Amino acid sequence: MVGLAGKRVALLAANGSEQAEVTVIRKVLAEAGAMPVIVSPKKHELRLWSGIDWGDSLVVDAAVGTVEAGDFDAMIAIGGVLAADTLRADREVVRLVRDALGLARPVGAMGHAVWVLIEAGAVAGRIVTSIESIRTDVINAAGSWADDPAVNDRHVVTGRHRHDLPDFMAAMAEEMARD
Repeated sequence: MVGLAGKRVALLAANGSEQAEVTVIRKVLAEAGAMPVIVSPKKHELRLWSGIDWGDSLVVDAAVGTVEAGDFDAMIAIGGVLAADTLRADREVVRLVRDALGLARPVGAMGHAVWVLIEAGAVAGRIVTSIESIRTDVINAAGSWADDPAVNDRHVVTGRHRHDLPDFMAAMAEEMARD
């Protein structure tokens, strides 16, 4: 992935974030020379979700209230129904996403994490994809839903689920390289 060296990327995560997504996204970014930073509503250790049970623990690098959108070149909200619900309910997370989009920074969301984009008012007038169970939420937020592995619409990159991570990361890298 060309053009990512030195870019700081906030990975918005909470308890219940999909372990496979965190692992792959961090690995791809690091291999491309980017610096992934785990940002969470509280500075502590997270428990990730793996399959049908709790997975590994993950150390948080920064609490969301201690960072600003301008500190990062991009951000990605990690999926997982539990985590996405926590992230979308946190006013500081929603503000951070809004601010990033206001700065024309690329913002990505996987699966249920599209809820964070909905809460931030970032879906209206955009084409997005997500896990199918929140299709109606996207439509109700005045967005257009597409059943594609990844969609990039004006700095917002979305993916359906962990099986689509290669397509999602390619779209995210392409958007990040434009900056």
